[in-house]
Parts: sequence; C-alpha cells; structure tokens
Amino acid sequence: SATMVLLACAVVLLALSGALCAPVAIPLSVRHGEFAIVESGHTARDGASDRIETARVVPVGNHKKAARAYLDSVTEVDMNGNYNQYVFDIYVGTPRQKFIIHADTGSGLTAIPVQGCQSCDQNTPNPYFDYLGSTSYSPVQCTSFNCTARQCDTTGQEDTCAFNYKYGSNQIHGRLGRDEVAIGPYSVTGIVGLIEGRESNFEAPFADGIIGLSYNGNIACSPSCVTPPLDMIIAKYNLKDQFAMLLRNTDGVFNIGGMDPAYFTGNMLYSTVTQTTFYTIDFLGMTVGTTPSVPIDIHNPTNSFVDSGTSYLLLPTSMFNQLTATFQEKYSNVEGVSGIGVFSRYCLIAANNDQRGTALAAYIAENYPTITIYISGVAVTIPPLSYLIPVATTSSRVSYCLAIDSFDQDFIVLGDTFMRGLYILFDRENHRLGFAQGTGNLGTTIAPSTETASRGHVLKASIGMVMALAIVLCA
Repeated sequence: SATMVLLACAVVLLALSGALCAPVAIPLSVRHGEFAIVESGHTARDGASDRIETARVVPVGNHKKAARAYLDSVTEVDMNGNYNQYVFDIYVGTPRQKFIIHADTGSGLTAIPVQGCQSCDQNTPNPYFDYLGSTSYSPVQCTSFNCTARQCDTTGQEDTCAFNYKYGSNQIHGRLGRDEVAIGPYSVTGIVGLIEGRESNFEAPFADGIIGLSYNGNIACSPSCVTPPLDMIIAKYNLKDQFAMLLRNTDGVFNIGGMDPAYFTGNMLYSTVTQTTFYTIDFLGMTVGTTPSVPIDIHNPTNSFVDSGTSYLLLPTSMFNQLTATFQEKYSNVEGVSGIGVFSRYCLIAANNDQRGTALAAYIAENYPTITIYISGVAVTIPPLSYLIPVATTSSRVSYCLAIDSFDQDFIVLGDTFMRGLYILFDRENHRLGFAQGTGNLGTTIAPSTETASRGHVLKASIGMVMALAIVLCA
C-alpha cells in the first residue's frame, strides 16, 4: 500500500448496551512527503506561459453473521495526513506506548518497529517499541497455536514466531508479539508484528508502522494467520462489523462500529463487495470531462478494490495509456497535458511570483477536466485538484503532480485519489461499501448510477492474493 496520513485523538465511550451514544472522534492526519527535483526547466508545451513549468520529481522516503444485539455506539478516531499518507494513533503495551500508524484497508497485519531494529528509521515520531518495558508483553512462541506456519525467528529470538510481509516493492520482517493494543476507547490483548528489518522508505518519515484493516483479516497471514486488532475490538465490545473512513486534504476521521451522519451529506449509496479478500467492487467504466464526457474503454476484464494504503488511483497500463491519449487529444491546449507534462511523470511548478501556488491551483481547477468513475450503483466524479495534488519540493515553489499511475496488473486500485472527499462505509456485515459525499467541500461528488458493462467490461477477473500495494512513488 507511498507517503501518507495520520490521526491523533481522544475518545469517550458514551453509551452502554441499548443506549444511544453520541459519536466521539479519532481524527486522521495527513503527512506530506518530501520531493527532490530531478529534472527541471522544461515547459509544459511550446509557447507555454511563465505561469507553469514542469519538473521531474521523485519522492524521498516514503482488506452473513447471525443477528446479535450490539452496543449502539459509533466511535470516531481522528486522523491526520496529507495527499499521500493517512494515519492515526494506537497505543501498545503497559504502560502505553504511542505509535502513529498508517491506516491500510489493503493489508491485514498490524506492525510497529521494535527495539533493536537496525534498518528502522530513527527519525520517525516514535521509532521503537520497548517490549522489555511493557509488563503485559509476551512473545508468541514458535510452538504456539497462534504460530500457524511454524516459522521461527532467526535474529536472536529463535523460539519466537517469525513474520514477513510484502507491500508492493517494500517488505518488512520480524517476530510476532502479544500485548495490549488500544485504539480510541477500546483495548484488546492482540498480536502485532514487531519489525526487526524493513525497506528504508517503509512508512518513513511520518508514520511508525501500519495497521491492516482488510476484510475480516483474510490477508493477515505473514505467513502465520492472526486476528487483527480491529476484528478483536469489534468482537470484544459487541460492535457492528463496520467501520467508516473520510480522507480529506490534511485530516480525516475513522469511525469504528458504524457510520456518523455528521461527516457526510446526502444519501449513502452502496456497492456490493464481490470478493472478500480485498474490498472488491465492480468497476464499470470511466469518463473524462462533462460536455460531452469521453469514455475510457476497459480493454481487459478486471476487478477494483478500495485501498487506503495506496496513494494513487492505479490503472492497468492499457487503460492508463488510453486516458493519456484522451487528455492529449481533447485537452492539448491545457498546459502540462501534452509533451513533457504530467502524464510523463513531470509535475507542474508554480511561477516564481506564485510561490504559494494560488494561481497555479486556480488554473488547474478551471482548465483540467473532471474524471468520473462508475462502480456498481455509484458514479464518483473526481475534481482536478484531487487527481493533481500538491507536493513539497527542494524548491520553494509549490508543485502539482498527477496522482494517477499505471501498473502491469489487470485490476484497478481505488486508492487515496479516489477516496479523498468521500465518506466510505466498509460494511463487512452486509458485504457492501457505502459511499457518500464527505464534509469538507473538496469537490468530489457522487450520484446514483445505472451504468452497466456496456461502457466497458464488468470486472470479474480474480485478484488473487495480491498483497496491498505500498504507496506509489512519483517516478
């Protein structure tokens, strides 16, 4: 699942069984990545104004139960973040040790760096878990029934269950440990991955670790299969098997146990989850612009899944190429579209007299088209300033980069570019995802859709056990 978001917050559980409780918030935060300019000085096209330059930039660093009586409560966890990474706080151990973790609906393991990790980034907010300082910690033995794969650690804890987990091009490994894990007002004794080694840019520099929110923990095997903390919280506190997420530009909210109408407007529209490894839904098509809209054909049948751990909207290469061609044919007069521009992984950079990027943002909003994505039952229209996002650079000027990319797969990843501005209910109880327009006025809109496979092909190919993609980098 590339650089991302997080949250910090205090929550109070206001209701007991059968009583209506007012929601409490755990905010999501967004963290900005740092970018270094590799190539600069190119204009977007011949005759381009001095309002915009393009520069190549590379980021630095950085998934039916029987009816039962529920606690009628929805807890909200504040999230922090940016366009690349959304995070919130969890607490591990006794006394509690705080960690900022990346919220990832495309993976199943919860993992934090442990004391002694040689390759972990010491500049993260809370670099190591001091397991020796926790009175409630115990190792997961290699012979334990929880160590289903019987794979033992080889880094000095030979009798402890080992794990390894791959996120796209990044990988972490270490051992499993059992301790108290707290999210908002809830606490469970759970199993987490203690990272002893990782790729240099994994989650750094703004998140300590990751929490997997996959569908019922179906991809929480690493290779031993463990129950994720969220699933344990839902079971222990008898909550609805639902959570919701709203990603905004610099913050967000994470609801446990249901949805909170305070964070969306209008009606909730639903798409059926077609596979329960990931949050997989039928993708029926894509159009560019509105007057008239231009359809993008889906050349190969595929699936799509909603993944908060992927920063971008990821398209199969053939579909991305057609999107590029459509832009360059219909919007060739727009700066940054043709030639050396955003579709060739260059970024738009504000002019020297527009260091805050106000004029550049206004130009993008006025001249770039919307993109509408059709999923079963819902049409989601993404505004230009959601798929062209600001990034920090080594220059003092603001730059905007394309948050859509291609990859050699036959499915679509609906990452943060798609999710931003939407309030999304992950209703695992009824095997569906709910979509509503989130608060915050980001410009993303939804509408009921009767779209069928006629615009392309309904996505039916199996995703298989493809692990969550780590944050996609600009280059």
